[in-house]
Order: sequence, then structure tokens, then C-alpha cells
Amino acid sequence: KERGFPSPLLVSPKWVKGSRWDGGAGPPSFRDIQASRADIRVGATMPRDSTCLALLVVVAIGSLGTEGGVGAHNRVSNATIARKYRIHGMTPYSESVFTKKFSTTFVDYLNRAVGPRFAPPIEFEIGSQSFDSIFDSAARQKFEFIFTFPNMVGCLEAEFRAQPLVTLRELRGEHELNRYGGVVFTRSDRQDIRDIRDLEGKVIAATSILLMQHQWKVFADVGMSMLSDPKALLFTGDESKVIDLLLSGEADAGFTRTDHVESFNADPRYLNMFRVLNPREGLTIEGRPFPFASTSILYPEKALLAMEHVNFRVSREVTDALLSLHKGDVEMETAGAAEWQTALSYAPARDLYISLGLMTYNTLLHRHQCIRATLTNFYPGIKCPQGLYLKSESDVHAGCEASGLVCKQGHMCLCKPCKTGSEIEVRRQGAPGGPGAGCPKMLPCEALSTKQNEPLELRVLDNLRRPVGDGGGLVMRVYGPSKQAPREFKGVPVGVGEEGVYHVNMSFGILGMHVVEFYVGGVQAGETTLMEVTVADCGYNMVPDNEGVCYCPSGFIRESLLGCFHFTWLLLLLCFVVLIGVGWFALTRIRREGMWIIKREDLKFFDPPLILGRGKYGVVSKAEYRGTIVAVKCWDTSGGRERDRTKPHSRSSHSSIGHRPP
Repeated sequence: KERGFPSPLLVSPKWVKGSRWDGGAGPPSFRDIQASRADIRVGATMPRDSTCLALLVVVAIGSLGTEGGVGAHNRVSNATIARKYRIHGMTPYSESVFTKKFSTTFVDYLNRAVGPRFAPPIEFEIGSQSFDSIFDSAARQKFEFIFTFPNMVGCLEAEFRAQPLVTLRELRGEHELNRYGGVVFTRSDRQDIRDIRDLEGKVIAATSILLMQHQWKVFADVGMSMLSDPKALLFTGDESKVIDLLLSGEADAGFTRTDHVESFNADPRYLNMFRVLNPREGLTIEGRPFPFASTSILYPEKALLAMEHVNFRVSREVTDALLSLHKGDVEMETAGAAEWQTALSYAPARDLYISLGLMTYNTLLHRHQCIRATLTNFYPGIKCPQGLYLKSESDVHAGCEASGLVCKQGHMCLCKPCKTGSEIEVRRQGAPGGPGAGCPKMLPCEALSTKQNEPLELRVLDNLRRPVGDGGGLVMRVYGPSKQAPREFKGVPVGVGEEGVYHVNMSFGILGMHVVEFYVGGVQAGETTLMEVTVADCGYNMVPDNEGVCYCPSGFIRESLLGCFHFTWLLLLLCFVVLIGVGWFALTRIRREGMWIIKREDLKFFDPPLILGRGKYGVVSKAEYRGTIVAVKCWDTSGGRERDRTKPHSRSSHSSIGHRPP
């Protein structure tokens, strides 16, 4: 009757022994009863005098299936059923708290209720995941079941084909809830903040960028950008620290989930100190008014999912076992919850992620994928609104410091990480300034203007910072003015810290206007623009052809270093060189011969003359030549009539220089 089956219900001893009424694994599920006709007979119109005979038949047949402790429908070979199943949790609790709250359910209870239903019995063990590890662990099949947030349910369901089995019904005070909402709140005495729009230029505190998607959507619904309009976002990692920042005045508003503001206001320390902004009206849950103020719409509570590689029979038995728990059971009291129910639709959470750009479609895998942000690195989780683009990672991390905001130790701060710009920005390598500017549509792009065959080094930024993976990366496709096949130039990624930045080297010889297209990951990006190739600098009197090859026109001769020269000019140049050579030779000769000619005025004779010696044709006198005492030999024009007045020197250390008198 508890299961809603018709009466009378005849059950084999196998199901009675070890059942819930016997303190064992619990009664068979509805699927068990339908599948095991050898163990159970339901006879709504069974004659009374046939009851004993039917019971004997059931007992006899049921006894045949008791060997091994399970029914025939659960006999599955070990090739398809694993022996151990890992149930991991990714929740706001620490690993120790999660284990304490849910090991009673996921280990003790499931090992008792589900394990014996398989031959050999299966076992369950508990573990923990974080935002840093969840996607890698799911890809490596490090767990079979995962208990997690609703937003992560959508990610795992879309990317890894995980199946939600059950939704947890939470206990919030005296209320049993299977949905919750996001809340934006401020202090009650902040009269300058009456609406979400008043948060422009204000500081907002939250636990993590990964847990505020509901508020993010609320901002978008009123035409605001949660990333660009506030002055700063402070991530504390702890909800109690969010309250501390509001009380100290370091934050103007905060993000939390439903029922927390009511709990704060009921606390004697914070009695009615907080107020919810833009509370929604008319929110209902299961046909009754939702009991707490919420800024966002309502979303399903946390869920337990089975990964794609789990056998459906194991998933079915786990689902049935959890649905058999009721409010007040020791397992639910330990978990601090009411009970489990069949899984709600998590499409709203998935739609939320897609609308915010946090879940994108992977054309290679043909499925949606969520962002890979973590609690320690929020950069991948930043998705700028349409028309704005994400700054570089280094600029984002230094953004608050640049704006004069000091980020406390233990906090993570985010200040205006988005910027205006174009999808593709280009500038010349080494040019001063920022990353560049977008090229205009079908107009000459200044950064691309070049001369024939001139090396062009570009720095190209993909402001969407799409991954470089297989088929990714940047390619520039250039169409020349003539009907030629386009040329492609592949960008080289700069590296870590500058995601989306590429170096591109190119050169063109064909003169004229070229059409340039940008492709990222095989998909056209940015605007189609024009590149103007002008005449090359070839040298003196040289001209380029249509492909930029420099040559000398008719009547000119090529000189490898200087350029091209006309024949006439070449002849004049040759004559000039000859004249210069002759003049230089004559001057050199004159200068060389002039060294041996002594001018009369440079000699200073003594008065009276000092005769040093006399010969047949002349005399040798003592004189001074440019400060040096010398001996001067002069022709004797007196015919030897004069005689030396002094004793002639037989040996002289002075130089003797011949001189012809005037």
C-alpha cells in the first residue's frame, strides 16, 4: 500500500528478508516488481481458496532466485557492471564537510540498499571535486556520479552527456524547497542605492565569479553590464566576508542566494541591516508563493548526475534508492535536507549560461562546452557584452591597481576588464601605442599600407581570444588586383599571457589595391579591408615593374650601388675623374720637388760672414736656416781674390746645402 500497488500483493520471502520492514535494504522498486514476474504475483481478483496454493508457488519459484541474493532481472555480468562507483561532490562545502553531510547517504545507505542487488555486490565511495578539476576529471572518467550546482549540471549534461537523476529538496528554515534564486542586496541605510541601476560606479562583493550568473543575467536584463558598469567586483571566497565588506563600507552591494538576507536580518548582530534590490513579485514554487525575496528568477536546486559511462541499471537502482528516502530519515537529517525528488529540468540553467556567453558550441566536438574558469583564475570566465572586448590577462589582473583600488590579501578583484574596439585589431610590429586599431570595411587600412617587396611585420589581436587548437589560429588571406589565387599568411601565436595575439610577416610585389580577409579557426573574423601597395624605392633613376622588380630604363646603365646612370652622364663622370687624377698627380709632383728648393730669404748669414772653407769654385759659409745652424756653399764670383780671415775648419758637423746666388 505504501508503494501504491493493488491488493492483495504476494511477495516472495526474498523481498521480505532484508527489506525496509526488516531493517535491511528496502522493498523492491516498482520496476523490480514489474520485471520479476517469477518473484512477485499481483492478484487483484485471486480467489480466497487459491491463496495458499499461489503462495506456495511463489515461495517455490522465489526460492529458485534467492541464490546469490538477487533476482534474475538484476543478474548482469561483470563485463557491463563495475564493482566500485565513485560519487563526487562539487558544492560550496569543503571536502570534509561534504563527506560528513553526505557519506551517510552516498556510502552507507547506497552500499546497503543498492549494493546487494547485483551479483557480485557493488560498492560506493565518496569524493570531492573543485572548479579547478571538475572538467578534467569528467573527461578522464574519475567519477561515476557527481552531486553539484545547477549551473554545473547544465555544463556536464551538455559537454559530457551526464544525466540528472534526482534533485535535492533543501530545508530552509521551515520551508522545503527545490528551487532557489540569486539576490542583489545592500545595506538598509544606503538611500543612494534603491535600484540595480544605482550600482553603476559602485563596488560589489561576491563569493566568486563562478557563482553569480543569476545576478549577471539580472544586470543584462536592465541594460547594464556587470563587468563594465560597476567600479569593481571583489571576490572573497566566503559569504561571511561579503557581509563584512558591506558592514565596513568597502563594498556598496553584495551577491548571495535566496534566504540568506532573511537569515542575516534575523541575526541579532545584523538585525534588519540589509535590503534586497529589485525583488521579483509573483514567484511561486509547486503552486505556492516562494517564501524568500529574490532578484532573479528561480532555478532548480543541486542535483545528482550519472555520467555517460555508467550502466543504466546502476543509475536506475541509485535513483530508486534515493527516492525511497523520506523527510526525517537519518540520511536526510545528516545531509540537512528534506528528501530527494525526480530530477527537475535544468534547461533554465543551461539557457542562462548560453545567454551570458559562458557556454559556446564547439564545432569540432559538435556539442556545447562551458568556460574553464577556476576559483584561482577567473580570467577565462570573463565574457564581455556585445560591442566590448576583453583586455589582455596582464591588463585585467593589474586593472584595479591601475584604478587606485587596493585588493586585500585573500581577495580577488576585477575592475573594468572590457574595452571598446574591433574584433580584429592590427598594428605594425614595434609601433608605439596599444595593440592597434580595427581596419575599416572595404577601405584602405593604414596599418597594412606598404611598398612593393617591403617586409611588413604585423601584430594582430583577436579580441575574442578564440583558442588556437586544431584548425584554430589566425590566417590572413590576400587577394591581388589581378585574377590570381589568393595568398595566405599564417599568424604565429605570441604565447602565454597574450592570448589572441599573433605575429604575421608578409611582403608584396604586385602594385595596387589588395583585398584582405581575416580568418580565426577557419571562420572569417573582423571586417574585410583593403591593403594598398605603392611603388617601391628602387634607387637613382631605377623604376619597378608591376611586381616590384627594379630595373634601368633604356639609355641607362646599372650601377650596383648607386642606381642607374645615362650614358652622357657616365662619360662626363669619367672625364671628371680623369681630370681629378691628372691634377692630383701634378700637384703631388710639385710638392715633392718643392721640398728641395731653398728660398734666399729663409737663409740668415752672419755679418760679417763667417767663412768655413774655400774651394776652387766657391766658399762655404756659416748661416742659419729656419732656426738651424747650417753650412752654405756659394759660388765664388771673386776669382779667389778674397782670403779666409779665420782658420778654416777641416771638419764640420753642419749640413752643407748648395745654393746658387742670384
